[in-house]
Amino acid sequence: MVGSVAKPVVPRGLWLGFGGGVLAIVAGGLWFYHAQENQLRQDVERNLSTIVKLKAEALADWRISDGQSTDRMQRSGETLRDFERGSEIMAGETAS
Repeated sequence: MVGSVAKPVVPRGLWLGFGGGVLAIVAGGLWFYHAQENQLRQDVERNLSTIVKLKAEALADWRISDGQSTDRMQRSGETLRDFERGSEIMAGETAS
Protein backbone atom coordinates (compact mmCIF):
# COMPACT_ATOMS: atom_id res chain seq x y z
CA MET A 1 0.00 0.00 0.00
CA VAL A 2 2.27 2.59 -1.21
CA GLY A 3 0.86 6.12 -1.37
CA SER A 4 -2.08 5.60 0.96
CA VAL A 5 -2.58 8.20 3.65
CA ALA A 6 -3.43 7.07 7.14
CA LYS A 7 -6.58 8.57 8.66
CA PRO A 8 -5.96 10.55 11.80
CA VAL A 9 -7.51 8.77 14.73
CA VAL A 10 -9.44 10.93 17.19
CA PRO A 11 -9.36 9.47 20.66
CA ARG A 12 -12.69 8.35 22.06
CA GLY A 13 -12.18 10.47 25.18
CA LEU A 14 -11.95 13.61 23.05
CA TRP A 15 -15.29 12.80 21.39
CA LEU A 16 -16.89 12.12 24.75
CA GLY A 17 -15.48 15.33 26.19
CA PHE A 18 -16.73 17.35 23.25
CA GLY A 19 -20.20 15.76 23.42
CA GLY A 20 -20.37 16.25 27.18
CA GLY A 21 -19.39 19.91 26.80
CA VAL A 22 -22.09 20.52 24.20
CA LEU A 23 -24.63 18.74 26.38
CA ALA A 24 -23.62 20.84 29.40
CA ILE A 25 -23.95 24.08 27.41
CA VAL A 26 -27.42 23.12 26.11
CA ALA A 27 -28.57 22.05 29.60
CA GLY A 28 -27.25 25.27 31.12
CA GLY A 29 -28.98 27.31 28.43
CA LEU A 30 -32.30 25.59 29.08
CA TRP A 31 -31.98 26.11 32.82
CA PHE A 32 -31.15 29.80 32.31
CA TYR A 33 -34.08 30.24 29.90
CA HIS A 34 -36.57 28.74 32.36
CA ALA A 35 -35.15 30.76 35.24
CA GLN A 36 -35.53 33.98 33.25
CA GLU A 37 -39.04 33.03 32.15
CA ASN A 38 -40.11 32.41 35.76
CA GLN A 39 -38.55 35.70 36.89
CA LEU A 40 -40.34 37.59 34.11
CA ARG A 41 -43.65 35.91 34.96
CA GLN A 42 -43.28 36.88 38.63
CA ASP A 43 -42.48 40.48 37.69
CA VAL A 44 -45.52 40.70 35.43
CA GLU A 45 -47.78 39.16 38.10
CA ARG A 46 -46.48 41.64 40.66
CA ASN A 47 -47.08 44.57 38.30
CA LEU A 48 -50.57 43.41 37.40
CA SER A 49 -51.42 42.87 41.05
CA THR A 50 -50.32 46.43 41.84
CA ILE A 51 -52.34 47.80 38.92
CA VAL A 52 -55.45 45.92 40.04
CA LYS A 53 -55.12 47.26 43.58
CA LEU A 54 -54.64 50.84 42.39
CA LYS A 55 -57.57 50.61 39.97
CA ALA A 56 -59.81 49.17 42.69
CA GLU A 57 -58.86 51.99 45.06
CA ALA A 58 -59.43 54.60 42.36
CA LEU A 59 -62.80 53.10 41.52
CA ALA A 60 -63.81 53.04 45.19
CA ASP A 61 -62.74 56.69 45.61
CA TRP A 62 -64.64 57.64 42.45
CA ARG A 63 -67.79 55.86 43.60
CA ILE A 64 -67.62 57.64 46.96
CA SER A 65 -67.15 61.08 45.38
CA ASP A 66 -69.70 60.36 42.65
CA GLY A 67 -72.20 59.20 45.26
CA GLN A 68 -71.72 62.40 47.23
CA SER A 69 -72.24 64.59 44.18
CA THR A 70 -75.31 62.52 43.20
CA ASP A 71 -76.77 63.04 46.68
CA ARG A 72 -76.21 66.80 46.39
CA MET A 73 -77.86 66.93 42.98
CA GLN A 74 -80.86 64.93 44.16
CA ARG A 75 -81.33 67.21 47.16
CA SER A 76 -81.13 70.37 45.07
CA GLY A 77 -83.97 69.39 42.73
CA GLU A 78 -82.20 70.95 39.76
CA THR A 79 -81.40 67.54 38.33
CA LEU A 80 -85.05 66.62 37.93
CA ARG A 81 -85.82 69.93 36.21
CA ASP A 82 -82.81 69.51 33.91
CA PHE A 83 -83.89 65.99 33.07
CA GLU A 84 -87.44 67.09 32.31
CA ARG A 85 -86.18 69.96 30.15
CA GLY A 86 -83.84 67.57 28.28
CA SER A 87 -86.68 65.10 27.77
CA GLU A 88 -88.88 67.82 26.31
CA ILE A 89 -86.11 68.88 23.93
CA MET A 90 -85.50 65.28 22.85
CA ALA A 91 -89.24 64.72 22.33
CA GLY A 92 -89.40 67.84 20.16
CA GLU A 93 -86.45 66.69 18.04
CA THR A 94 -87.91 63.24 17.43
CA ALA A 95 -91.35 64.66 16.58
CA SER A 96 -89.99 66.94 13.85
